[in-house]
Amino acid sequence: MDLTHAIADAISAATGERFEARQRRAISGGCINAAYVLADGRRRYFVKTNTAQALEMFVAEAAGLTALHEGGAIMVPRVICHGDWHGESHGD
Repeated sequence: MDLTHAIADAISAATGERFEARQRRAISGGCINAAYVLADGRRRYFVKTNTAQALEMFVAEAAGLTALHEGGAIMVPRVICHGDWHGESHGD
């Protein structure tokens, strides 16, 4: 299993619906994390990856985005999951 499959499994577990990443496209826009779009032809997810040491950053970012979402003042992306796998971390 590779990181893409591990992330797809984490998305499946978080959503309760099987997700199999059939497409992975790198996107730009940041300098701290690698960023991708994973898609299955029906759904797509924005994913960021970094080293496992960056997991705390993803956890903090998820908490901040959730708080902003709950406030309702601005639109923010909904965090699906975050985690680590074999020395890499991800936020989806």
